[in-house]
Amino acid sequence: MTVSKEIQGLSIKSLESTFNKLSNAYTSMKEKGSKTTLVEKRLNAYT
Repeated sequence: MTVSKEIQGLSIKSLESTFNKLSNAYTSMKEKGSKTTLVEKRLNAYT
């Protein structure tokens, strides 16, 4: 089964958006001194 270029593009954009949101959340939490364990695990799953 092949996936269309359109679906591939949408999937990549979705992953990029999720990664950016996690990165922003991580930065914000670090600045506030909050625990970042969960966000770190989620970010590591993307890299």
